[in-house]
Amino acid sequence: MKWVGRTLAVFLVMGIVPLFVVAACNFAFAQTMINPETYRTAFANPDIFNDLLPVTLPAIIDAAATQDSDTATQGALAQISLGAIGERVARENREAWQEITNLLIPPEWLENQFNQVIDILFGVIEGDFAALETSMDLTEIRSRLTGDAAKQATTLLLEAAPACTRTETDIIRTIASGGDDVLPICKSEDETLYATSYNILVNWLNIIGAKLPAGDTTFADFWQISRDNARALNLFVQLNFQFISLTYLCPLGLLSLVVFLAVRSLKGFGAWAGVTALITGIGVLLMLLLLRVVFASFWIDAMPANELEVLMRQVFSSILLSVLAQSSAALLLQSALFIGLGFVLLVTAWLVRMPHRAAGTVLITEDGQIISTASQQRSKTLRLDDDGEF
Repeated sequence: MKWVGRTLAVFLVMGIVPLFVVAACNFAFAQTMINPETYRTAFANPDIFNDLLPVTLPAIIDAAATQDSDTATQGALAQISLGAIGERVARENREAWQEITNLLIPPEWLENQFNQVIDILFGVIEGDFAALETSMDLTEIRSRLTGDAAKQATTLLLEAAPACTRTETDIIRTIASGGDDVLPICKSEDETLYATSYNILVNWLNIIGAKLPAGDTTFADFWQISRDNARALNLFVQLNFQFISLTYLCPLGLLSLVVFLAVRSLKGFGAWAGVTALITGIGVLLMLLLLRVVFASFWIDAMPANELEVLMRQVFSSILLSVLAQSSAALLLQSALFIGLGFVLLVTAWLVRMPHRAAGTVLITEDGQIISTASQQRSKTLRLDDDGEF
């Protein structure tokens, strides 16, 4: 029966070690993901905000376009397709689109907003829902979309666009005559049609700017985020912390079952628990190395199909590198704790065993004679188990 218990214990240990490794990784990554410094480190390079501007401008335009407006305004907005701009200019001429977005949204403003979003997000995670009422200053963006910057951006947009086809020229001519078709994003050789495209685009940008709040607005109002959504995020984070506790409790519960099945002494406890802790520590180190190899493989093999994917890959890589860097310290610390604990338990088991082998149990007869261990075993007065323990 003893060997049956030990066999079951071995299989349990084979399951306990991966569970401890998963728990260690989950704890490290969870702590890193809810640390605002992780994201500030990822975006510490100011140049990355220049690359984010081409994505930010459409997001702001979409947010402003969803605000309530009259039928005439909605009709003017419907004449321009953001998708067409992205397809004809942003994707084909990224440098020109970069210059256009820099005219309309300064990178410094985007960096300040990013830091503000980080503070709001982690305020919500900590249960401070009033952070959603933080003011958001859109005055500069509004002035650029309604001023000379919009005219300069429109000129750059049309100059970067491809030449109009015959079909597109006919559509622009129809629009100039009072039609309500969607404006093709192209450069017309006809000065009158070019002026028509220019005026429509400038008017479109002016309407977007006018729809932005003239003064400060709150983060929640502009992005239409309710407190219910914020509470859901806070609840998700709290549940994740409870899940982290469960990931540690599960292998600990299985380890107690190993103790019940196979441990009969302090030496046995030290041996089983020490080996488990030692292998777990090594497993955490191997997992850390594996994660770095997987990331390197992803970086090499992932081939972006367009400029947007290049940008998203850059942003994702910056965040992932920051997460790996921040979580490595926690993983190394846990690995050291597991290895150190395993070493201490194994040494303890070895030290507990030594006195039994050196001294043994001393029995004295009624007349004062010491009975040797060998004599005790021959006379059946002393029994040793398979491990040499009494």
